[in-house]
Amino acid sequence: MLGKVMRIKLTSMRGYTLMEFIVVLSVIGILSAVALPSFSTQIKENRLSSYANELHNLYKFARGEAASKNEKIDLKFEDEKWTVTVQGTTEPISVYEPSYDAITVVKTGSSILHVTITTTGAAQESAIFSISDENEDTEDYNLCIYISGQSTLNKTSEC
Repeated sequence: MLGKVMRIKLTSMRGYTLMEFIVVLSVIGILSAVALPSFSTQIKENRLSSYANELHNLYKFARGEAASKNEKIDLKFEDEKWTVTVQGTTEPISVYEPSYDAITVVKTGSSILHVTITTTGAAQESAIFSISDENEDTEDYNLCIYISGQSTLNKTSEC
């Protein structure tokens, strides 16, 4: 009697065949292969956007410090990090160390990544910082700093 009960339970159990399993894995593989490049590009775009926003926020912070301290403030890139310092001192007020090595920043018309903010919050000179990851799939950013001290962050090559 016990053998008959076991036989009934075994025959009534159903599962997936090997062929069904292989088909499902194939579909998952194809969908992954299609989605992966798009996902990779999105990660690169997010890193670039994050870097550009951090640099823009650092500039705004430096501008606020210049006005509140009534001192000239330097924002410069050296030793693989961005620093905000009171002009003529070496002690940084703030430091930003970029997380991503693949992103480059170039100041139009100069090899030195530096801007000075006056006591009124105006920039000593206008500047364009181009932020790029040298990848054709992502859009580069321009941090435009105007002589008035105002700044914009654009995805275009224009300021």
